[in-house]
Amino acid sequence: MQMLRIEQRFTHASLADVKGAVISELERMQAQGLIRSGERVAVGVGSRGVDNTALVIKTLIDFLKDSGNHPFIVPAMGSHGGATAEGQKAIMASYGITEQSMGVKIEAGTETVYLGRTAEHSVPVHVYKPAYEADMVIPVNRIKVHTDYKGPIESGIHKMLAIGLGNLAGASALHTYGSARAFHWLIPEVGQYLAHNIPFRFGLGLVEDSYDQTAAVRALPLETLYDDEHQLLDWSRTMLPRFLMPEFDVLVVERFGKDISGAGMDPNIVGRTSIPGSIPFPGPRFQYCVVLDLTEGAHGNAAAISCADIITRRFFDKIDLQATYQNCLACHNPHAAKIPVIADDDEAAIDMACEICTDLTAEDGKPRIVRIKDTLHMGEILVSPNMWNEIKDIPGITLLGPAEV
Repeated sequence: MQMLRIEQRFTHASLADVKGAVISELERMQAQGLIRSGERVAVGVGSRGVDNTALVIKTLIDFLKDSGNHPFIVPAMGSHGGATAEGQKAIMASYGITEQSMGVKIEAGTETVYLGRTAEHSVPVHVYKPAYEADMVIPVNRIKVHTDYKGPIESGIHKMLAIGLGNLAGASALHTYGSARAFHWLIPEVGQYLAHNIPFRFGLGLVEDSYDQTAAVRALPLETLYDDEHQLLDWSRTMLPRFLMPEFDVLVVERFGKDISGAGMDPNIVGRTSIPGSIPFPGPRFQYCVVLDLTEGAHGNAAAISCADIITRRFFDKIDLQATYQNCLACHNPHAAKIPVIADDDEAAIDMACEICTDLTAEDGKPRIVRIKDTLHMGEILVSPNMWNEIKDIPGITLLGPAEV
């Protein structure tokens, strides 16, 4: 199929020295007395594909060791990894985080401690037992807009505390309130409760630019955690990539997976969410979405694939139904596990979507197609030739040349 390769220009703000930025922030925390010596420190690691995550975690662990501490890693990923120790370790290993590479033990598992209920809404709160029993807990997470809801606090340190460190029990308990209608108050409330009831002094927040590259590393102390995370979220939101063209007919997404977005493909970019009744997400107008493949980093978890209309047989064969159902049911959203129409291969899937399009407006009478690698890579994308006259004058778009797919 003949396509055109175009560039969408966004914000470049990547750090030149990520390791140095981590060390600088840790030295600042140490100067404030928040890093001491002789302590067992639990380092929380999540399940998302975060840029430089292995480098950041290794730098943090080495700094703690050099300061006379005894760090270890705990999974802070809620129900992901099939809610098993083996699954949690496999996800971390796919990001280069193993006991061998980090030089510390990974205490994976599911046992939690029930801490009580929050004061305002009486929400039950759970925390992973090894983290609770540590002398200090340092969650490390990317601060970014969430895939299910909008609020002053979305994905970041509060969410890792509230859901990630809650493991399956905590994640399931919080999702009973409904992520779309409650998380805007639930995540800050439970996150603050945990921060004040476990040995938390600061978290390490990462912000990425429009090209999925580390733009900032910030240590967020307990006293200013809410305000600091809110400000970083606002900044992160300004760098969220998007489709610069307002409408087309068929969206083709080559890769879908938890290592790309919690929803496989970011609803903040594609404009579709798997949660019935959720607030609308801004995005381009299109008729059908085709997804071609499931990433290896997803480990078979295809949660939120219901946002697609057509997938390939290759994608379907990679789905681990147990892992997918575990995640979706823990989120109280079985709709997210619904399987789209299955086509034999890439070409058949795209042809199928094109054949069922209606109200075509292109001059040649054919569907307008946009193809992306995934929602983390929006700088260079492909468009069908019949779109060029519509988009050539849009600021930020440049034609790079023809492409064959």
